[in-house]
Amino acid sequence: MLLYFLLAFLSTISVAIGFYLEILDGNLTHLKCGRKPVSGVAIMPTFPVVPAIHFGTAYGLNLLYINAGWYVIFAYLMGSILYRSLSIRKLKREFSRLNK
Repeated sequence: MLLYFLLAFLSTISVAIGFYLEILDGNLTHLKCGRKPVSGVAIMPTFPVVPAIHFGTAYGLNLLYINAGWYVIFAYLMGSILYRSLSIRKLKREFSRLNK
C-alpha cells in the first residue's frame, strides 16, 4: 500500500515539474519572438491522465513479473524528475539572459 502512495507522490512531482518546464519553455519562446513572457499551461488533461498511466503500467508489469512494475516505474520517474530538474536549470539561465 505504501508503494501506491509513493507512486502517486512521485507521479505528481513529475507532472508538476513538467508543468513548470512547459511554462519556462513557453516564456522563452515568447521572449525570442519579442513578446512579454506570460505563457501558461493546461493542467486538467495532463494531471489525471499521466498518473493513471503510471499506475496502469506498474499494475500491468506487476501482473507479468512480481514487483517489476515498481522497479520500472520508479526508475522512470526518478530519471524523469532528474532530467527535468536539470533542464529547468538550463532554461532558467537562458530565461534570465534573455529577460534583461
